[in-house]
Amino acid sequence: MSKNDAKRARPEGTLLPSEATKRNDPFASFLIIGISDNPEQELSKPAQEVIPRGKVFSGGKRHYELMKSRLPMGAQWIEITVPLADVFKQYMGIPEIVVFASGDPLFYGFAATIRREFPDARIEVYPTFNSL
Repeated sequence: MSKNDAKRARPEGTLLPSEATKRNDPFASFLIIGISDNPEQELSKPAQEVIPRGKVFSGGKRHYELMKSRLPMGAQWIEITVPLADVFKQYMGIPEIVVFASGDPLFYGFAATIRREFPDARIEVYPTFNSL
């Protein structure tokens, strides 16, 4: 698939991370990975492929403790704390952020919060099993 074909296949307004960086979008892309409380995380193959290429990661303290051994060397971590407005300010200007969230981030989770706060952002969600 050529670059032009890929552009046509994406929904209007959806950018590749490299395109968003060129435009200096304040919030270009969120890759949200659902995780469980299990120290032995069983991530999907697509979620596993996201982590090594990430540079900026975010999540709560518990998420950091569960995932720190998988983060690439030199990774930046933005802790999700309240007030969330302070976290969202830290996200501004970063072209791609990998966010760890509990369970299915779309089921009353952090992905819905990101969508509400950053309605123009590109969001990819990699859910994990949710007991609800």
